[in-house]
Amino acid sequence: MDLKTKEACSEISEIFWLLGDNYTEKLPPELIKYIESNKSQEYIPTYSRENSIDELDLKEETKAILAFLYLSYWCDSIEEKNEILEQIKDNDKKNEINTTINTLKLNELFPNKKNTIDENHQIINEQLTIIQNESILKKIFNKIKKFFSKNK
Repeated sequence: MDLKTKEACSEISEIFWLLGDNYTEKLPPELIKYIESNKSQEYIPTYSRENSIDELDLKEETKAILAFLYLSYWCDSIEEKNEILEQIKDNDKKNEINTTINTLKLNELFPNKKNTIDENHQIINEQLTIIQNESILKKIFNKIKKFFSKNK
């Protein structure tokens, strides 16, 4: 298991402690055991019950797991699930639009650069190099010309 996932499991484990038994009782015991057995031993997040979930500095992986848990186990009604799914779709659309806008802005600023997007949705700039091909005769002619200009 990769480090990000282990750290997310550590954060989820700490959030279970914050939420209390009302939420953890709704989860399958196997899921809790999985999270507890796969959490990072080096990364130990500490959160206060005084802070809201929005105020916590959570990793993106943790937020995704919490959204899954909320939709799968903690949502009380179909309407609430549909509302959250719509919010997720809207956020995905906004992220797509922002990525497109950022790419367009980069293309305007650096017209001779090629922009690509990697698997983490980060924009990678690759400089395009223009190579002017000279014919062999032209190269020889330029070398001879250079040689004679030095001898003067």
